[in-house]
Amino acid sequence: MTRIGSLPRGLSPTWAYALLGGLPIAPLTLWGYWQSGTSLEPAGLCLAALIAGYLAKRRGIDATPVGFRAGVVAVVPATLWAAIDLLRFALGLSQPAWFTGLQLLLVVAFVPLLAVVAGFFGGFSARIGGWFAERGGRQGPPAAGS
Repeated sequence: MTRIGSLPRGLSPTWAYALLGGLPIAPLTLWGYWQSGTSLEPAGLCLAALIAGYLAKRRGIDATPVGFRAGVVAVVPATLWAAIDLLRFALGLSQPAWFTGLQLLLVVAFVPLLAVVAGFFGGFSARIGGWFAERGGRQGPPAAGS
């Protein structure tokens, strides 16, 4: 019998906390990019990764991989949207074909690079959240004889 609220068999606790931190921020990241049209702000991503890292560390899970994955999950939709905008722009220019090809290659390289940078932001933020969990977590009973 399956428990209600249990994790699917293929989803690790690290991914569960990463999705908990990254999925709620992904629409906000998309909305922020849509509003500005030019920039992706890392503040929401960092806050979400910090909270996910805090929660993961309280459960005994390493916070850094949780934050890295949360950062990637949060930024990939907006990054893909930005890449599509860049591709449309590059294809609309009147320029030599080799230059358009070079621009397309750079856009294709840009997507994973931005995902990795967001992952580093998320990992660092989650590490700080894990540090908060270690310092401000529930204190256990004092050791016997102390």
